[in-house]
Amino acid sequence: MEKGKRMDMDEISKKVNEFVSRLLELNENEQKFIESFYEQKNADLDLLFEEMRYNPELKEHPMIEWRLKKM
Repeated sequence: MEKGKRMDMDEISKKVNEFVSRLLELNENEQKFIESFYEQKNADLDLLFEEMRYNPELKEHPMIEWRLKKM
């Protein structure tokens, strides 16, 4: 950036979007989780954790329950 130089917001937005899209690239199961969460209002944590062990009570986490109720 140079003092007094006008910034091209479209160009900046394009570069930021490209950068963020690489950072937030979802695998197939993560994408399925997002779709299931928002379309069927179902938090299928098995899609996120695949073969990893996790606390089954996580399905009843207050934030997850709150979010599903508010959609």
